[in-house]
Amino acid sequence: MSIFGDFFKKEAPLLGLQGSGGGLGFLAGRGGARGTLSGSGGAVYTQGDYKLHVFTFPNSDSFVVTDATPNATVEIFMVASGGSGAPDQGNGGGGGGIVWTNNGGIVISDGTYPITISGASQNHAPGPGNPINARGGDTVFGPSGGITLRAKGGGFGGYFSPNIDKGLDYRTGGCGGGMGNIPGANLPAPDVIGGNGYQPTQPQTFPSATNVLGNTATVLSQGFAGGASNINATSNSSGSGGGGGGAGEVGYGGLPPFPAPTRGRGGDGYQVPSSFLDPFKPVIPNPFLNIGHTDPAFRYFGGGGGGSDHNNNAGTGRNFGVPGGLGGGGRGAIDPGPGTRHGEVGLNDRGGGGGGGSTHSGNGRSGGSGCCIIKYRFQ
Repeated sequence: MSIFGDFFKKEAPLLGLQGSGGGLGFLAGRGGARGTLSGSGGAVYTQGDYKLHVFTFPNSDSFVVTDATPNATVEIFMVASGGSGAPDQGNGGGGGGIVWTNNGGIVISDGTYPITISGASQNHAPGPGNPINARGGDTVFGPSGGITLRAKGGGFGGYFSPNIDKGLDYRTGGCGGGMGNIPGANLPAPDVIGGNGYQPTQPQTFPSATNVLGNTATVLSQGFAGGASNINATSNSSGSGGGGGGAGEVGYGGLPPFPAPTRGRGGDGYQVPSSFLDPFKPVIPNPFLNIGHTDPAFRYFGGGGGGSDHNNNAGTGRNFGVPGGLGGGGRGAIDPGPGTRHGEVGLNDRGGGGGGGSTHSGNGRSGGSGCCIIKYRFQ
């Protein structure tokens, strides 16, 4: 398996929402049923026959469904909050894991569905140890009406420590944090990898009923591992800390064979299909959830934070740190260099991982808060 091929393979967006009116939503189901409902909760936007409900922190709320027809179907997208970047030649925090009803949505009935949105993870996260608040928090839909969906918070970026085997678990999360740098060490491969992304193992509960498209409902639950560090990163001018994993791909390692321009970069987040958000651009705010409509990252969520860089990564021109992944990943610090010694926060409402801080008293920054977006036909 090539480290630059299958290893970085992203989930291809499933464009199962194409229909009349510029791809605004669901096709008529089998037998011509419209599959409509009335809903309330969150910020609500209307375009044509469809509504979009957006839930963000701290406005956790309930999604209340009334007048649902037998095959009323909702599309639900959720991202958890990202993990914090680590201080002192630290690594990027993992992006929030994502949950997406990717086969045309799931059937829903009348009822009240609680929605819990996770806030930002801890800023200036300490280390070493197991700083639980430096992990991102979860975003949850339900439990109610046979539906419980959970997006897991991103992992903490690894910390500069020769005792990295103590508390390995703090790097795990919906998307894993990067690996901590270990000066002069020569550890075996299992000790230099990033944290695991365990979002895919998180159970999701939802009705198996055929949705309005005539499809069997499925739910994508996705998050990737963080990148490894360069084990001599504090003395190796071509090294970086590992990037946090994203919801769309793994974080980039801070050492060869990764090419210098990408070392320590946060993994990109998950890109939702254009048919989910783009038709609502005329009515939603710009920027939407902190990213502008024309920005290439507009449809990305859960980007990993960048690892901190040493000596501008041997002159690769990244003058203000290591980039985070698309979807709100915070930039990592430079050590030394013309940029800041501190990492950059992950974007709120996008679940971006925080960037790692430098060895010159640099701080890692917090991961961004999560969100939940629901779309359905109301008439």
